[in-house]
Amino acid sequence: MLEIRDDQFLILECETESIEMYQMKIFYYRTIAGIKPFRFSMTEKRSYLYYPGKNKMSLVDLAEQNLSNKDLLRALEQIRLIIRESKNNLLYERNFALRPEWIYIDKRADQMKVELIYMPLKQGQKPILEETYRSFIRFVAKLFNEWNEMEYFYYFKRLDEEGYDDHSMESLLKVLEQLSKERIHQ
Repeated sequence: MLEIRDDQFLILECETESIEMYQMKIFYYRTIAGIKPFRFSMTEKRSYLYYPGKNKMSLVDLAEQNLSNKDLLRALEQIRLIIRESKNNLLYERNFALRPEWIYIDKRADQMKVELIYMPLKQGQKPILEETYRSFIRFVAKLFNEWNEMEYFYYFKRLDEEGYDDHSMESLLKVLEQLSKERIHQ
């Protein structure tokens, strides 16, 4: 997977043979809540995914502008819900590219809307998605550590130490579910 720099789009390039064609058709015909819409172009060997609005606020941008613990927990809850709901649209939970720079957040007053990058790749594209998963885990752990929220920090530290395998996304979702429950009881 290669990221191409552009002022208006996040453009991701990959091999055409790694694209899951039925998922491309799903995105061609409909927009799925919480997943950043994209356009695509294909050649025999290369495919390009164009995600508009690259200039929108990312999780990293929000953190630099004094993201609160409460806002991060709200964003994590939305991420959990988006990923869980993806199964209902025949998508793979593991195919969310969770790089913090690619998690887009529209925050206005009390409202927060999260959009995630989904990569319609065939199962088994582990190296591509592992990097984005690890960067997300480490970024969130770093924020909780800076806020001295050690219980939350250790959840994410443990995920990082477990490494990345076929069950990593399920482990992440369980941690996010636990955070959601704790947030409700606060």
